[in-house]
Amino acid sequence: MADDGSGDPGPAPGSITSHVPLLLVILVAVSTWIYIFTNWYPLFGSVLGLGGVLVVVPALSGLMSEDRRKAYSGLVDRILFQKPLMAKFYLLALVVGLTLGFAALQPLRITNESRTSPVDAVLTITGSDGQSLGKRIRIEPGGTFAASLKQPLLGGTVQFELAAQGLPSIQHNVDNFSWPAISVPTDLWQQPVLLLRAEPALLSALRSFMPRLEVEVVGADGNTRSCIIHERYLGEPVWLGGGKGKLAVSDTTIQRWLLEFRMALARDSEIKANEMIMTSTLRPDCIMRLAAADSVSWKIVSRGSGRLISAGKTEIALSDTYPKEIHMRLEKGE
Repeated sequence: MADDGSGDPGPAPGSITSHVPLLLVILVAVSTWIYIFTNWYPLFGSVLGLGGVLVVVPALSGLMSEDRRKAYSGLVDRILFQKPLMAKFYLLALVVGLTLGFAALQPLRITNESRTSPVDAVLTITGSDGQSLGKRIRIEPGGTFAASLKQPLLGGTVQFELAAQGLPSIQHNVDNFSWPAISVPTDLWQQPVLLLRAEPALLSALRSFMPRLEVEVVGADGNTRSCIIHERYLGEPVWLGGGKGKLAVSDTTIQRWLLEFRMALARDSEIKANEMIMTSTLRPDCIMRLAAADSVSWKIVSRGSGRLISAGKTEIALSDTYPKEIHMRLEKGE
């Protein structure tokens, strides 16, 4: 025993006082890892709680004789708390666990902000080796889904894509302990998404011309992407950006469109009632992603005469609110 000069012996080397701090750190690290990286924390808590299976241990010990209980307790004490080699093992386990658990893995947490509707999505994870693994997930209202992303110890980028029904898909590169957290649907709508919509006067004219709708995107680096949305465009709203998933038009937006068309109909008798609104959207696969500083232009051209019916241009800015609705207007003189 060590003496601190006061007459009271200090803790002996290898006693419980030199092991408990390491065990406490290990238990806290394990609990933190389970909470951050997995969906098992409720199960883990119930196992350790009064209703868990560990309650069987003191129950069984109560059935033993006093001598046997002391013998087992002494054996556990000697193995876990008195052997100096165990302290080294705890330290090694802590270092290895922290390295593999927190350096080789990245936690991904996806939270459903809705309090009434679940989120059904497909999560695709692409490792640094280029191999992808996708799985369907369901997040209950107000719930959180946790996943572990494998990351090489020597560095590397892991990519994940989250595609939820009726919402834009999101792609994210993970590296350098970024620990991504996604809130659905808010974060999915933070990316640039445009909705091109024909105004009432243009809708009336389209039936006569049956024109072609073309879109061109010029990036900040000068790279140009262009495609023909439809050879016989009738005025359907067109989604640009946000991945390849089908996006839904909210009921509130449809009601606003109806009100706008009814007001236009009241002002202009040439706008036919059955052409007031088009809610069957188009989702071209040629322009899946938009980025800041992209320049998006469109034109609607008569296929027969080449007459320009509508044209316009907009810039992508991160300060804008998305989805951003763009009105396509009838060119003057048409």
